[in-house]
Amino acid sequence: MHDSNVKPLGIVLIVIFSVLTGLVSLLGGFLSMLLSGIPGISFFAYLLGTLFTAHAVFTFAAVYGLWVLQRWGLKLAFWLYIIAIPLGILAIFPILPGSEFTTANTVFQLIFIVIDFLIILYLGKLDIAILYDAL
Repeated sequence: MHDSNVKPLGIVLIVIFSVLTGLVSLLGGFLSMLLSGIPGISFFAYLLGTLFTAHAVFTFAAVYGLWVLQRWGLKLAFWLYIIAIPLGILAIFPILPGSEFTTANTVFQLIFIVIDFLIILYLGKLDIAILYDAL
């Protein structure tokens, strides 16, 4: 068993980043589901809210697993960040009615795609796999 008090700085930073993104997803999910109750707002808002909320729940589970050095937490976080890359690419394109391309959204999404890629590379390192007994 590993000393649960000793965590690499990279894991600590990933946990902090993941908690923040999980909180944003949770807030976005709750707001979308709340707004879906307003007449004229589509079922799409409710579906989007449900997906955001589910993302938050899986992210918080991955954070817990990473923090307590569980192999399943490493795998869950790895796959969540793998899935985040194509979703980030899709988010660049305006898919909602009335939405359009913006430079700010494109830059924002590209920054998070790079962060997701760097997290994947870090979680795939040999010393991290050894730390989580994932070999």
